[in-house]
Amino acid sequence: MTLPLSKRGVGIGLAAGIPLVISGLVELARRPLVRMPVTGPELLGRRQVLESDGGPVHVRHVPGSEPWSIVLVHGWSGCADVTWHAVIPHLAGGPNIYAVDLPGHGEAPLGRGFTLDEAARHVAVVVDRAAALGPVALVGFSMGGAASLTGFSMGILDSVDRYVAVATADRFAAPSLTMKLWAARIFGAGDRSPFILQETWRRARVSKREMVAWIFRNRPSRKVLNQSAVALMRFDLSEADIRLPETSEWIVAGADTVIPVAEQIESANRHGLPITELDASHAITLEHPADLARLLRAQRKAAERRDHSVATLD
Repeated sequence: MTLPLSKRGVGIGLAAGIPLVISGLVELARRPLVRMPVTGPELLGRRQVLESDGGPVHVRHVPGSEPWSIVLVHGWSGCADVTWHAVIPHLAGGPNIYAVDLPGHGEAPLGRGFTLDEAARHVAVVVDRAAALGPVALVGFSMGGAASLTGFSMGILDSVDRYVAVATADRFAAPSLTMKLWAARIFGAGDRSPFILQETWRRARVSKREMVAWIFRNRPSRKVLNQSAVALMRFDLSEADIRLPETSEWIVAGADTVIPVAEQIESANRHGLPITELDASHAITLEHPADLARLLRAQRKAAERRDHSVATLD
């Protein structure tokens, strides 16, 4: 027996199939990147595993010649090496550098799953290690900013002397950003998608396809992307009473189409922090690495205002 289909039923069926079709197209576009040879950049420093009560914390450490440290926290779908590989050479020779892999990203295991609380604990482990060497500047890019602010709200980042927010906001629950995160989950896209990565490649002038393949293959699994997207969709500290170091600031990506520029500016204003704006997309760490490093290094004295007993750098 043939059942009649209403126009509404057909429409619902077609709408339900759209995510599957788009997801399939994304997978087809990914295949050339998966199969082609990979040539990554020359990475400075060495990988370290810091042991903590919550499990291993993976970092890239680049020793410096100056008696202060900078802790770099990557964003959504990134990792220590992918997000910061272009910035670190411009910082090298100055501060002691620690670039952290958040749970499930880079070389870090997922462990108990991804939550911003767990990500903040990873950041705190690295900050405490860096604080043994002198003043600490903490830099949170995109989701790394959410993890850092979460750590401040938990009271576990008291060793930080200066906080720098980069292309981030104190809430990801804003309607426009929530829609983007939902789309990324449904279509399995996010920064793993060549369609979305194209803007990053163009603005950051990443032209070698082997390099693009290296960036693509260092993305976390879809499970991690889903868990972190859910965490960000619930993230809202816009009304929380968070005390940030007095010398903190907000670096805004003025051409950002991922986190609305207005949200970045309003977040800085809510915390009473000065703003520096760069004409950059959300891929600011790849697009303007020298400018970003210059801003970070210029604030060394601000991070040194508090009294520290400085240990010898290894």
